Amino acid sequence: MRKYLVNQEVKIRYVAVNFTAGLTDLSGTLRKPDGTTASATVSEIGDGVYEFTFTPDVTGLWQLKVESSSNGDKAILSFHVVDVDISTVDDKIDNLQTSVDSKASQASVDNLQN
Repeated sequence: MRKYLVNQEVKIRYVAVNFTAGLTDLSGTLRKPDGTTASATVSEIGDGVYEFTFTPDVTGLWQLKVESSSNGDKAILSFHVVDVDISTVDDKIDNLQTSVDSKASQASVDNLQN
């Protein structure tokens, strides 16, 4: 399941049924974790591909409901909104592990053997 950061702009792409371009009634309704709803801004980016934009303001499980009555589009996407993206923490740990001074480590090992 996708994860997005709270208070960061989110852009989700959607391909309309049959790649239909020019849908004027395509809408995106957001369901927040507390059950309230909000709207996402929709824009056509070309060839029946649309982009929904919004900024989630609370953490938890969210849903984006996409609909177009003229084209028959109906879709629901669920995703989590989180405070911290754990993948960025993993990258920092990897960087920390690779930056250990090998000479200082070897000196410590040599002292232990004496």
